[in-house]
Amino acid sequence: MRLDDRYRWLIWLSLSEIGTMLVFSNYSALLPILQKEWSLTNGQAGWIFSSYQIGYLLSVAFLISLTDYTHPKYIYILTALWAGIFGILFSVWAVGFESALFLRTLTGIGLAGTYMPGLRMVSEKFPPRERGKTVGIYVGVFSLGVALSSFLSGFINSLLSWRWAFFLTSLGPIGGGIIAFFQLGEIT
Repeated sequence: MRLDDRYRWLIWLSLSEIGTMLVFSNYSALLPILQKEWSLTNGQAGWIFSSYQIGYLLSVAFLISLTDYTHPKYIYILTALWAGIFGILFSVWAVGFESALFLRTLTGIGLAGTYMPGLRMVSEKFPPRERGKTVGIYVGVFSLGVALSSFLSGFINSLLSWRWAFFLTSLGPIGGGIIAFFQLGEIT
């Protein structure tokens, strides 16, 4: 049986989404190490954690409305690369509360530009009778990416360091953007 091209497209989008989510929980997974190394108070640690979601909230309305004027694929690609770049910068430049807060906020913008535009692409790609199943797959893949983010961050840290964990998980969004560029095509 030949796999429908739309479902092959969904597999590529799912792989891309897993990659973009690898930065989602890297801070949470490594929080005890960072809190100790940077002498963070619980409040500061919480602000850094929240800053990722703040970046998302500050940009989601703008980026999702931009999909009315620009193909969601291009927003997805640019913000996936954005998230990867700022994740890498975190691995190199984060040295305490202020720098971590700033860089995690900017990384969170990547979530706003990948998750919701990806959801829109799925809902436009599939007819209503298949939409519930395919959106469910996409949302499930989001959760898988979050889980992999936690697992890989802890695993890489145990082998190398927290900086390497941030660096390597930040390659996920870059890989996701590359997959999206070459495999997602146009919505038909």
